[in-house]
Amino acid sequence: DHKVQERFGEVRPDLLQYRTCQSALTKLDYLSNDLGINCVSLMPITESGEEHDWGYTIRHFFSIQSTYGKSSDLKQLIDECHLRHIRVIFDAVCNHCNADCPLYKIDPTSYFYWKEPHHPEGPKDEIWGPEFNYEEKEQSPAWNYMTDVIQYYIREFHIDGL
Repeated sequence: DHKVQERFGEVRPDLLQYRTCQSALTKLDYLSNDLGINCVSLMPITESGEEHDWGYTIRHFFSIQSTYGKSSDLKQLIDECHLRHIRVIFDAVCNHCNADCPLYKIDPTSYFYWKEPHHPEGPKDEIWGPEFNYEEKEQSPAWNYMTDVIQYYIREFHIDGL
C-alpha cells in the first residue's frame, strides 16, 4: 500500500539546502529507514518561467529546472529511490504553460485556446498562462504533445506515476 499525505507548511530556510536532486539523495535513507516512506510526490520538475512559481508555469516540458540539477541527477535520484523501494510520482502540469513556451510562440492557434483566456479556477484576473486545447482528441496537437511528454518521463526517468 502507498499512502499519500499532502503536507503544506511554512517555508523553512534550513531545508532550502535540499532543493537539488543531489542534495535530496542525502535524505533518502532517513526517509526510507527512519520514517518508513515508500512514495514521494515531486512538485513540477520541468523548466518553468518564473523563479518563485513552484514550477507551475512550464517553459520547456522536456527539460528539468536547472536549479534542481541535470537530467542525469534526476535519473540518479529516481534510481536511488527505487533501490529503497520508494516510488516516485510527478506532479504533472498538463493544462497550461508559460507564455514563453516555444509551442505558444510557434503555433498558438493549434495548441491553445485562442479566443479569450480561460479561467479554470479563481477570479478572472487570475490566469495561469496559455491553456492547452484538448477538445478535439482525434486532431489535437496538444493532446499528442502532452502524451509524448508523459511517455518521455516514464520511459527515460522510470517514474511510477503522475
